[in-house]
Amino acid sequence: SFPTRIYEDHHEVPAVTLQLAPIAFRTLERQPVLPPGIDLDGLPKPALRAFWWAVDRIGVDPLARTALHDFFRSRGQRPERRLFRDWIHSPRRVLGLFPEWFGPPQPDWPPQLRLVGFPLFDGFAEARLDAGLHDWMTEDLAPVVFAPGSANRQAPRFFEVGAEATSRLGRRALFVTPWPEQLPRPLPDHVRHLDRAPFSALFALSAAVVHHGGIGTTAQALRAGVPHVVLGGAFDQPDNAARLERLGVGRRIRPGRLSPARLTAALHALLDDEGVAGRTAELAARLRADGDGALQRAADEVEAVARGADSLTT
Repeated sequence: SFPTRIYEDHHEVPAVTLQLAPIAFRTLERQPVLPPGIDLDGLPKPALRAFWWAVDRIGVDPLARTALHDFFRSRGQRPERRLFRDWIHSPRRVLGLFPEWFGPPQPDWPPQLRLVGFPLFDGFAEARLDAGLHDWMTEDLAPVVFAPGSANRQAPRFFEVGAEATSRLGRRALFVTPWPEQLPRPLPDHVRHLDRAPFSALFALSAAVVHHGGIGTTAQALRAGVPHVVLGGAFDQPDNAARLERLGVGRRIRPGRLSPARLTAALHALLDDEGVAGRTAELAARLRADGDGALQRAADEVEAVARGADSLTT
């Protein structure tokens, strides 16, 4: 939020900046997985410094600084450099909206960062399914839910492969998208479609979730205690997928490599592994026990900054 940081800097008003996922924080230690699936972990630190310098100075700053150049010049200041390394974060407080076990803090992350946990908001005032859908979800083996993201209008292959893979597994499938023109026509008998639904209720009745790796969908599936297959290729999605894989609760498939055989194999491996079931249950129990703790901790941190406190005392 450039306006927030500008206002904080030039009017000396305390601000709190938020980051949804671990990939937002630069580090020379454990590297995030970058789109579309680039893993730089293991490179020596000089190489990482050079890489991030090039990303900022050649890729990011020329675009971002264009918008801010006139503003800074009008105040007699030089435009900020390497905006996304340092300046984008408030020097007073940064909140990471994820738990430490999902994104372990690195030694060179901002010292003013506090991790509060997943807010677990799914956009519905009441997280309930209608009776017909609930009965369908529970009448046989739990279905696999496919959710490519509400803004994704380029997912015909995602649904085509999902229908074929679940048919091979003998499982039902539920496709969640507000863009029904992407779906196979006609829908196979074992597949049902929804425009939208409260994930907090829906995922709890599913066998697994195949999704794009968005942090909100990831958090809801973790809370439901079900395994993930993630096909994300942009933004924070590949890194979230890698973290799920390291936690032992998911598999990742690059979108360009998606096929019925690969998806069938990934789902089969996850659904038949008792170790995966144990790990998903353990993480779900943590999130359920936390309840609304993330929201409370975030509110406490905001109030502490408003009071001028350096850190919480309660």
